[in-house]
Amino acid sequence: MILMMRHGLKFLFYLLPLTFRDAIRTCAYCIKARKYNTASQRADDIVENSVLIVDHFVPRANQDAGSVATINQLKIFKQLGYQVCFMPMLQQQGDESYLSELKNMGVEILLAASPMVYLQHHAEKFKMVFIYRYPIARLLKKTLMTNMATKFIINPADLFYLRQQRFAKLMRSALLDYVAKRIKTEELAILQKADAVVVHSHVEKKLLDIELKQTPVTTLPIFVELMPTPAAFNEREGILFLGNYQHQPNVDAVTFFVNEIYPLIKQRIPNLHFYIVGSHPTAAVKALVSDGITVTGQVEDLYELMNQVKIAVAPLRFGAGMKGKLCTTMAYGLPTIASSMATEGMNVNNEKDILVADTVATWVESIKKLLTDSQLWTVIRANAYTYIEQYHTLSYGVDITQELVTLIQPSSK
Repeated sequence: MILMMRHGLKFLFYLLPLTFRDAIRTCAYCIKARKYNTASQRADDIVENSVLIVDHFVPRANQDAGSVATINQLKIFKQLGYQVCFMPMLQQQGDESYLSELKNMGVEILLAASPMVYLQHHAEKFKMVFIYRYPIARLLKKTLMTNMATKFIINPADLFYLRQQRFAKLMRSALLDYVAKRIKTEELAILQKADAVVVHSHVEKKLLDIELKQTPVTTLPIFVELMPTPAAFNEREGILFLGNYQHQPNVDAVTFFVNEIYPLIKQRIPNLHFYIVGSHPTAAVKALVSDGITVTGQVEDLYELMNQVKIAVAPLRFGAGMKGKLCTTMAYGLPTIASSMATEGMNVNNEKDILVADTVATWVESIKKLLTDSQLWTVIRANAYTYIEQYHTLSYGVDITQELVTLIQPSSK
């Protein structure tokens, strides 16, 4: 009952038989599509060397790291010489300016009253179809099962079943674990229909290499742009957490931090301010506001805030995939302390590129150390820049994406 109250219909949804769930998903998308989408099925404009990116919504780079990853992948395919098309499964109010940004990048926008029907009829016109997220791939499974020359690549963003397994473990819930196992069976069944699967984390690649015997799996890190901030150590104050609060691991992380870690740090550094930054703060997140804690909501331009605060924290207790929030804060040169869960899938070294903390005591000591030791702060900051430049810039992404394209060209379903 507690789980049902906490997670509502979303929790009950995964207890339904698979066929009912598919029907509900499809109906929901079609109803919303009629409300917002306009027919713009410009199939005749598709040239031979085209790649189509499909995601749930139009990416909004100022709201979540996933959107930044999608936009940067569009840029990378453009640099590789493809005609790049983007199709959202749904449009939302306020999308116009974000669609304009994509058009200014030279991206062809495809809006369809029914993306599922559109792809069933026109997917073969594209050289590759790059599908983000497992729920979207589920909706497009009929197209995935079609034998055509088009190569289908699925990027689940993070493994949904793995995130749910870890949540079940954190909650010590046998029922949540049962739900996670059902999701795993379904997610793997969809992924194996692709010509290739792309994951951001090498940890998830290892898992899928075992589970998906016939489907190539490769890693494609999250790519960001370096945004150096000039303010020196003694010109900064405060700490921040960055996230989209529609994502439950972020809500759990800031709640845990405020309840368990922040009060102990305040005893040592009374004037310390904590900024909870990011879009869609829930009622639970807004309730964390107090003397010394600010919930900013969505910040249009992060640069000023990143140039003001001294460190970032990422106390995630469950989740999966690579964490865009770490790539972002490190790209701004903001020394970061993170849990092992948050750093998973990244080749960062503790006490060199980042500080890792997994117990309350370690969190308190690490924050105190990084806030007061200017030499350590400077070293971590410099190494963070170097790490991002080596593994997460767009130029590196071009090389890795080209390797992916080469991988799938000889393959066939």
